[in-house]
Amino acid sequence: MRAILAMARSLNLTSVAEGLETRAQENFLKSAGCHQYQGFLLSRPIPAEQLVQFVREVNKPTGARAVVF
Repeated sequence: MRAILAMARSLNLTSVAEGLETRAQENFLKSAGCHQYQGFLLSRPIPAEQLVQFVREVNKPTGARAVVF
């Protein structure tokens, strides 16, 4: 994972990790320089009708995480 992230950095690419399930994985990805991640730790699948409200809640100024589309 570190090698993949280093390669993405060297190519000026944004890295996105999928399948995040634990805080330990989140901490590793942060420390390794991963730009974005998604997975069950952040949200279980939700209906499309709820997506806009979910993004608003996650992107509140006080939130620690951001969802980028």
